[in-house]
Amino acid sequence: MTDYCSGLPRVYAANKLAEMLRRWDTDQGHVATLCSESEFGFPGTPATMLVGLSANSTGPTEAITAAGFWEIGLYNVPAGSPSEDPPVPGSAFYRLARGSATQSILGRMASVGRGRSDDWSRDIGGQTAVGILNYREDGISMQRRIAPALRPNLRGGTWEVALSIFGYVESNGAGRAIEMFEQQLVQTPEQQRFAMLCALVANRFEEQGESERSLGYPLVRAMQRMACGKALAERLGQSTAWWPVYGPAESTIEHWLTMARYGAPSGCVAQFGPEIDDASPLGPPAASPALGIGLAIGLTAAVSAAIAGGVWWYRRQQ
Repeated sequence: MTDYCSGLPRVYAANKLAEMLRRWDTDQGHVATLCSESEFGFPGTPATMLVGLSANSTGPTEAITAAGFWEIGLYNVPAGSPSEDPPVPGSAFYRLARGSATQSILGRMASVGRGRSDDWSRDIGGQTAVGILNYREDGISMQRRIAPALRPNLRGGTWEVALSIFGYVESNGAGRAIEMFEQQLVQTPEQQRFAMLCALVANRFEEQGESERSLGYPLVRAMQRMACGKALAERLGQSTAWWPVYGPAESTIEHWLTMARYGAPSGCVAQFGPEIDDASPLGPPAASPALGIGLAIGLTAAVSAAIAGGVWWYRRQQ
């Protein structure tokens, strides 16, 4: 069971890496690549990130009803009432599997049956297309909930992907967090907007000395998925320039958002140095306790220029 120690995004990604590598070498990696090139999916998003979106599932045969309805496959797509065998006609999985977008990506429909010739649990490529399209739909719904000035202009960028994860995970809390910091986010370049939102919410938690689950939960879940996609890209020797950079306060941001999701640490040390998780395969975080999240807020004109070069600099708030 995931707790604070294993829920930290950098640790979560390290623990998921072997499984992400296995999935990459199946039809999931191939179809994720197709979705990274298709207007129906996330054009411009690294395919490794689209595989990382599936990190919360146990695999292609998963079928769970913890949310009160079926969630099935690699991407845990809603599949209807638990009183019927999934995928139920009319459910998100069934509709997307038989839809034109899936046919455009795959050149065929995805499987929705339970027989040998048409079994959804064996159709890895079909599940991948359906899962990524489901994230895309959730993202469009999420975009409608936020101010027009904050809707993404860049297809396939980190902000569009983050909004899609928010829509999938918990749109209410994410929407409230975005509204709370709307002014700061409007002034932040789109490719760094997700990282800025994480820093702003974590800074609020740090100042108050407590976390609020509804605000932190969708953010840390998005950080986890982002970290999984990045770890996969790194292992494959691919560029990681697409991913957001959280700056020198990254481990502090992780701490406060992870606390919101999993509660206080139990079995590991709640510090911002290497003691936070001695067993982490990724090693200690880069930030020291003295940095504080205040360093992550308040961009100057010179800072904005640095962002364009892919580097985040922060100054302490006055």
